[in-house]
Amino acid sequence: MDKSKSSFISLMWNAGAIKTSSIFENKDILFNSSGYATPIFIDVNAILSDVKLFEKIMKLLIEDNIHKISNIDIVCGVASGGLIPAWLAAKQLSLKLNKNIGTIYIKFENKIDFSSNNSISGLTKNQTGKCCNCLVIDDVVHYSRHSLASMDTLIEYGIKVRSVGSLVTYENPIATKNFSKYEITHFSFCSAREIIIFLHENALINNDVFQDLSSFIDNPSLWRKHNKLP
Repeated sequence: MDKSKSSFISLMWNAGAIKTSSIFENKDILFNSSGYATPIFIDVNAILSDVKLFEKIMKLLIEDNIHKISNIDIVCGVASGGLIPAWLAAKQLSLKLNKNIGTIYIKFENKIDFSSNNSISGLTKNQTGKCCNCLVIDDVVHYSRHSLASMDTLIEYGIKVRSVGSLVTYENPIATKNFSKYEITHFSFCSAREIIIFLHENALINNDVFQDLSSFIDNPSLWRKHNKLP
């Protein structure tokens, strides 16, 4: 694992941004924003104040995937964890593509299902229409609810979503299927699997917890069914 990833994961762990509740730990069960039980919860918001680290991460993320996003005109941040990373991504894209890349943000009015009455902040008239290609930036992609709601809102405004970038992905097959329906690419700085491998290799979780978290990442639905959890 490269130094940037290990620094990112270490910072998140030390800041309490990575929480675990394996059946082998005496902890309360964690639930994600979709209401499903999860043995690992990642909250990037806890470390967003470290702008220097995020600037380095977004530089690497853009450089590694520039071939997928060379036609981007605008970057959209998914509230709230994707806002700062989106601004940094636009900054890096402006340098790489030698043109001004604007930044917009989705404001979710419906906090229950994120599917209606959403609005876009920072949008100008010349940024709408079929010629405007957008990169959506999210912090963590699990089931892709927030990303999809953002994409639907952008499409309503006539903006073409080309790719979704994230800081962390759970590599959930549901999210992969959802993105494929929109015919877009999804790329991420690191995965939940890389995170638990780092935690295990650095003796931050024991082998039983590591195996349990691995089984969840392999098949979340089967893990919940096996442990009789919602």
